[in-house]
Amino acid sequence: MRAADDGGYQMVGHAAEPEPGPSDGDRRRRIRRATMTGAALTGLVVGGSVALQGLLAHFPWWFFAPIAGASVGLVTWAGGRIARESQVRAETLEPDEDVLGTYTVKPSFAPPRAPTTYESPAYQLRVTSRHLQLWQQANLLWTYPWSGLRLVTDGPLLRIFHQGQEAGVLTLERPGEVEEVRREARRLGAS
Repeated sequence: MRAADDGGYQMVGHAAEPEPGPSDGDRRRRIRRATMTGAALTGLVVGGSVALQGLLAHFPWWFFAPIAGASVGLVTWAGGRIARESQVRAETLEPDEDVLGTYTVKPSFAPPRAPTTYESPAYQLRVTSRHLQLWQQANLLWTYPWSGLRLVTDGPLLRIFHQGQEAGVLTLERPGEVEEVRREARRLGAS
């Protein structure tokens, strides 16, 4: 999940899970705890608000209870997924590493499917104080240290080169974000 010792990168994703280590059980517990907390909190908030609205509207309990139950189930599942994704991303940070920005991108290889309302954007470029990372929801596709990176803008495209080879071609969602990422990269040591 981190940059390799030789300055390159280590692919991480759904198919290539990291080797189990001594703290792998702790990591899984932290992710599970975050997932359950996110699911419980979103379920309580939505379930309470639906039940309260039903009571205030003077509906009989048998009318709004199924609606509240269905909405709590869906929102609990979505809240758990979002919390899990956030915790998985937080686990990849090294000590004293900060997230400086997250940008929705469309890689050149991305399928044209848009995320549903409960999903985060399918692909995100995350700028940290030590790395540039490309995420597909909770899967880290690649991470590169700032040294050895070169970012080139080509209109709305951001071309990323690592050690002279093209690592990715990304289209950022909002205008002006390409230059923002490039400025931040130069400040952090990329060329």
